[in-house]
Amino acid sequence: MKAKRIMQFISIFALLVWGGVFIYFYMAQTPDGKGGTIPLINKYVNAQKGFDTWVLIAGMGLIVLALFNLITFRQKAGTCTHDHAHGDSCDHDHDHDHDHHHAEDEVHDHDHDQTASGLAFSVLILIVPVLMAANFSQGKYSPQYQKKLMQIEAKMAELNREKNKGQSVVGNGRNNNPNAVSTPGDVPPDENGGSLPAFTLQDLKNMVPQNEAGSFLLDVPQIFYTAGDQELMNVMEGIPVEFEAQITEETYANPDGNRLRAFRLMIECCAADARPLSIPVQFEGSPPAYEDLGWYKLVGDLHYARESDEWTAILKVRKFEETAEVIDMIY
Repeated sequence: MKAKRIMQFISIFALLVWGGVFIYFYMAQTPDGKGGTIPLINKYVNAQKGFDTWVLIAGMGLIVLALFNLITFRQKAGTCTHDHAHGDSCDHDHDHDHDHHHAEDEVHDHDHDQTASGLAFSVLILIVPVLMAANFSQGKYSPQYQKKLMQIEAKMAELNREKNKGQSVVGNGRNNNPNAVSTPGDVPPDENGGSLPAFTLQDLKNMVPQNEAGSFLLDVPQIFYTAGDQELMNVMEGIPVEFEAQITEETYANPDGNRLRAFRLMIECCAADARPLSIPVQFEGSPPAYEDLGWYKLVGDLHYARESDEWTAILKVRKFEETAEVIDMIY
C-alpha cells in the first residue's frame, strides 16, 4: 500500500513537471539578436497562429489536474480503513438490504492494479525526456539537422522536376503561401465586372520596405514564391534586394561553379514541420570563402531564369558579408 501511494504521488509530480515546463517556455524570454527579447516559446511554435496561447492553456490544465488529483488523493487517504469482517463500528451501519458478505470466498489468481515497477517505468518515460529536452535544448536546429533538411528538399525538387518534365509550368507559385508578396491579382474579380489595375513597381514600394540605398527588404521565402508568377516577375526583374540568410553549397544547378544557395527555414505550425526554402545566389567569379550554414547579409539584383523546366529566382550578388544569427522564425 505504501509503495502504491508513493507512485501516485510521483504520477502527480509528473503532471506538475509537464505543466511547469509548458508554462516556463511560455513565460521565459530569450534574446532576439537585435538587443531585445522574445518569448522562448516563439522559437518552437508559430505564435502568429496562437499556438503559444494553447501551450499556456495546456500547461495550466496539467497543473490544475495535478492539484485535483492531489486533493482527491488526500481525501481518500483520510477515509477510515477497517475490516468489514469484524463487528466493530465506524460510525455507519454495515447491514445492507441485499444479501452478501464482505469476506472474499474466492481468490483471484491475478492483480487488477498496475504493478509499482510498471507505474514507475511509465512515469520515468514521461518525466525524463521532457526534463532532458528542456535542459539541453539550444532552441535551434543542429547543423546536421539543417543539412539533412536541405538534402531532403533537394531530393524532392529533383523528383518534382522529373515528374513535371516536358510539362508547362503553371502560373502562381504563391497560392498556398502566406509569406508571398500579395498583389491585386490575389483579389477576387470586381463584382461589377471592372478590370483590376496591373501590379506596378509603385505597388511593390508601397508594400515592401526599402533600405537607405533603395534595396527591397525581402526574405528568401518571399522571393522564392515570386518565381512562376508572371505579373510579379515582370515587375521584380532586376530590382535591388537585401536579405539575411544561411548559406550552403549549391547542389541543384551550378554549371559555372559560381553559385551558392541561400535558405531560410519556414515554420507552418511548429518547429517539427520546418522546411527550408532557398534560392541560388550567383557571383561574378568564384564564390568567396564562407562558413557552411553560417549567416550572411546579401545585397544584389534579382533575376529570373528558366532552369530544368521551372522558373527560378536568382540573386546576382553585389555585396556578401557575415552577419549575426537571425533569431526570428519565418512563419
